[in-house]
Amino acid sequence: MKKIINAISLKRSITRIAVEIVEENNNYKDHLIFIGIEEAGNIIANRLAQAINDLEDVIIPVLTLTDVSKTSPKIKDKIIVLVTKVISKGWLVESSINQVLAIGRPQAIQLAVLIDRGHRELPIGANYIGKNVPTSKSEFVEVHLSELDHEDSVYLR
Repeated sequence: MKKIINAISLKRSITRIAVEIVEENNNYKDHLIFIGIEEAGNIIANRLAQAINDLEDVIIPVLTLTDVSKTSPKIKDKIIVLVTKVISKGWLVESSINQVLAIGRPQAIQLAVLIDRGHRELPIGANYIGKNVPTSKSEFVEVHLSELDHEDSVYLR
């Protein structure tokens, strides 16, 4: 395995994505909700929310897809930012979008990803990307987060 992103670069990517989200979304303070896709996406969503809080002193709600399915939060007029660690083919993101739409129609759905490795099978693009990592189909990107793996890093294998 080859380390392609270290802890400092990973933190920098999250901060940059947080700034881009704030700059892109006017009046975001009352309208933004982060939804983490899977456990790692939830961790990244929480880190993005913390980064925005550090910059702007604003608390952004963070939900999981399970929360969305169980509680059916009011999402009308909300900007939903789906957050995931890696996007490749697009099927997981498409499924996540469908879960959000099953409870209502938000103002917008955006996508924030830590790593975009290409190889789409669906026409889905991310609004916010930490790093583009072109890979062959036989290569894999592994995102390690300290909450799960005791380190923040990204490996290519």
